[in-house]
Amino acid sequence: MKFLFYSIILLLALSGCGDSDNNSTPEITTPEITTPEITNTDYNLHGKWIYVNSGESFSIYSNSLLSYEKTDDNLIKVSQNDNSYLYAMRAGTSKAKAVGNVQELTNASNSPSRSAKRDYSHIGGINVILENLNDSNTKSVVVTDDNGNFETDELPAGDYKVTIEDIEQSITITEETEELGTYTIVGEEVNNFKVGLELDEEFIYADNKQYTGKIIVENVSDATSVGVSYDIKISDPSLKYFNKTIVLGSILGHAKKEIPITFRFSAITESVKNVPIEVTIKDINGLTWTEALNIKLYKEKFYINIQANTANAKGYIILPFADKVVKINTKSTSITLPKVAEDYKVLLSNPSITTETTYSIGVQRSAVLTTSFNDPSNSEPNNNLESAKTINSGEIVESYMHVGDLDYWVIHVNENYETSNHTSYTQITSNGTYSPNGNYYYMNVTEDSYFNITGSYYNSSSNYLSPRFYDMSLKSLGTKINNVKISAGEYLIQSSSDFTIESFLFDNTKIFPTINTNGTYSPNGSYYYLNVTEDSNFNITGSYYNSSSNYLSPRFYNMNLKSLGTKINNVKISTGEYLIQSSSDFTIESNYFN
Repeated sequence: MKFLFYSIILLLALSGCGDSDNNSTPEITTPEITTPEITNTDYNLHGKWIYVNSGESFSIYSNSLLSYEKTDDNLIKVSQNDNSYLYAMRAGTSKAKAVGNVQELTNASNSPSRSAKRDYSHIGGINVILENLNDSNTKSVVVTDDNGNFETDELPAGDYKVTIEDIEQSITITEETEELGTYTIVGEEVNNFKVGLELDEEFIYADNKQYTGKIIVENVSDATSVGVSYDIKISDPSLKYFNKTIVLGSILGHAKKEIPITFRFSAITESVKNVPIEVTIKDINGLTWTEALNIKLYKEKFYINIQANTANAKGYIILPFADKVVKINTKSTSITLPKVAEDYKVLLSNPSITTETTYSIGVQRSAVLTTSFNDPSNSEPNNNLESAKTINSGEIVESYMHVGDLDYWVIHVNENYETSNHTSYTQITSNGTYSPNGNYYYMNVTEDSYFNITGSYYNSSSNYLSPRFYDMSLKSLGTKINNVKISAGEYLIQSSSDFTIESFLFDNTKIFPTINTNGTYSPNGSYYYLNVTEDSNFNITGSYYNSSSNYLSPRFYNMNLKSLGTKINNVKISTGEYLIQSSSDFTIESNYFN
């Protein structure tokens, strides 16, 4: 799944100032559902909605015809043609504001002059109009202040047309405060650009792990922008690595260029912060355009574990920021989310008698379904937010979803919650070597993580490899050896021999010895770090077959400890960061170092 964030550089034609006519986790694009027609006039309900049980979406605007019963501003009960009803929840904020700035660009053209001067001045008194694309009655008209700044009235999230002077642009508003960027009014001959950020993961954490994405530069004018180059900068003390792929070349009118980026951040003190990315575009004539984007960076994460018995649990986790939601439709899942001070909410729905089921929710704990559960009413009533029960970090609840049921839960994440002291077993909380203890070790994996587990041993008497993994009910999950991805949850580990565990889950700030010269390197019981700043050929000799764990060494990993296989004897290694682990001496030689 890709996650898009756009900041806009619009280079517009100046036609004068003054009055004008008052004329953006988890992405749902399914069709609207037909419902009985009763005119809707409640402005507070305008915007996008989702049916809780099916995930189908629809919108309510001034011209909508809908039969509903309002529970609150975020939950309604919608009548269907067969006289049944379905619950629907709001899919976007009803109180979004769009903010931005308008400035004038002077002394600029597309003429071939490398010394072209570009001056900017803020413009007040410019009308900015936002009109909903699905409802012309839902709009905001504001005027820029003396500094060129504007802020719209509150609007429901959705698709809008922004009009400034005689230029129109389609945008999507999803945030409570949507940053539209800077609109620059200039002469007609200058190229226009829109700059966006596309990330491969929805949430970015300050956890010293690699994240990837791309900067998207779109030429929104008709003219070709010739010989374009780009400079991308991230200036933040927590940034530990940043790399961009060099992309050059002209951009045809209404075409795009994508610039892949890789980055990682170390620990931050705030629970969340916006990290600015400055993008500068320069063409062959020496003209430049500069715009800022933001990466929303979170300090920590936590997980919610959900288990259902006879049918899928269906519903949503409602995030406490930007009215975003994460869909639930599964018998078993673990969902990792940012740890913030505000509460999360879980909303589950069941419209059918054939899908009744017991279910369990665990916060920073594995969900547990017990055979002794015999109280379907133990959490009722909880069909609205006011009656919702709270689940704190470290707690597990079990409940029942009956026909026509709607269950609300509030998830409270304790900031200082520790995952230890929940079992009588010795807990694994750090990298290291562990000896057989005649029982089980306990491990709480608080996020999906890669693990290197070495020292596995074949036990002939019981005919299985060890160590073996179990859930908290001692159901076997098989063996986990040598670079495996383990999902968030609680595990018991049993072994017949010493075994070593290493994962960034336990220490994501660890610093490894750096390989920065040709030479021979001995096993260090951990990893070496190699930062390759340009594609280069390497000779790596001294590889060794480790029979106990069935792999060649040295092995290469990315900064998430995901295995990239072996690299031996004249290989081309692409630009990036690598961790190298070996069971024997190995030699690296490359002109990259010299």
